[in-house]
Amino acid sequence: MKFIFTGAESTFKTELSLRLHEQTGWKYVPEYARTYLEQLSEPLNMLDFPQEHFLKIAAGQLHLESTQPTDENIIFDTDRLTLNVWGSDKFGTTSAQWLPQKDDAIYFLCAPTNAGTADPLRADLHRREELHQRYKALLEEHHCNYHELTAPLLADRYVELVQKLQSLNYAVE
Repeated sequence: MKFIFTGAESTFKTELSLRLHEQTGWKYVPEYARTYLEQLSEPLNMLDFPQEHFLKIAAGQLHLESTQPTDENIIFDTDRLTLNVWGSDKFGTTSAQWLPQKDDAIYFLCAPTNAGTADPLRADLHRREELHQRYKALLEEHHCNYHELTAPLLADRYVELVQKLQSLNYAVE
């Protein structure tokens, strides 16, 4: 099964996915965009993001996803759905490759009910609710198996995640 954390920036996706990985030992796949951006020698303007870098990130994310084993549980700190929202929002473009995964995937849509944290790689903290609605609409439009995590504190949101996973018969503490 693929467990995918998605949603607007600064909604605990990385913290939740890493903690779930630590608790279960399931394989963890980091967010490709952050890895890519942190390796650049010069920071990019996140408000006027260059499309050529977005396309490199998209290719890297898709490659990362396609090279994962299919016979084990895997935790993804974001996936191609983020490419869909980002590409349509910033560049007015989408791709069939960026549609959400449906087979053997459970999405955890992290709601922007928490206080956002500033970060040089974030540009849309003021638009989190708007972007959250885009994620939700895409998940619903494509009939994805998703669960919205809404607790405003990280500890409570992790409890919410564990309860949801236990209700789906996954042994998590």
